[in-house]
Amino acid sequence: AQLVDKSDSTLPFPFKLHQLLQEAEVYQIDHIISWLPGGGSFKIHDPEAFSAFIMPKYFKQSKIKSFTRQLYVYGFSKISSGPNMGGFFHVNFRREDQ
Repeated sequence: AQLVDKSDSTLPFPFKLHQLLQEAEVYQIDHIISWLPGGGSFKIHDPEAFSAFIMPKYFKQSKIKSFTRQLYVYGFSKISSGPNMGGFFHVNFRREDQ
């Protein structure tokens, strides 16, 4: 399946991010960004590919720093230790949420 440009969507940032994560497996980009086991956090596995190919399609930007700044604005935290180190989480942002 081909990744469709959704950068013009009026959805707020967290909704676009959730949509992206839900579609990552379908579009076979889960090696770049994906939910982590348990569905309570996600990780950007390949920041260069994420900023070059995925961010412009979903967020109208291509700078990873801008993306992480948006995460912090919405209350996400970065996981600083353990097996999910480098991932991001928010108590109200889970895979099973719609």
